[in-house]
Amino acid sequence: MVFNNNHNIFLLMFVVLLFYQYKSSDKIIRNQVGLDYRKYYFICMIFGSICWGLDRLCFTKIINFHMYWHIFSAIGSLFGTFVFYEYNKQLYKAGNKIKHWYRKKRKLKNL
Repeated sequence: MVFNNNHNIFLLMFVVLLFYQYKSSDKIIRNQVGLDYRKYYFICMIFGSICWGLDRLCFTKIINFHMYWHIFSAIGSLFGTFVFYEYNKQLYKAGNKIKHWYRKKRKLKNL
């Protein structure tokens, strides 16, 4: 709402947020499925940003680019959710490995 008159600032903030999320997910994603989801997320969001920019630039509204921005952003958000789902699966597997290691250690100690 603050940048209601200047939508370019919103677009810049949106793209900066995308790049930040892309780079920060490097630290948490280790498996190929998560990396693929991250790639699809980024591609969809970039296409959405392009559509939003075209919507702002086109003077003739023959093609409704704003609608495509919403579609690409929704699909990208779904892939973003899948990225963090894969991360949670990694954490769960790592937690189970630690739990099994601890149980085995406890059993050996009790012998």
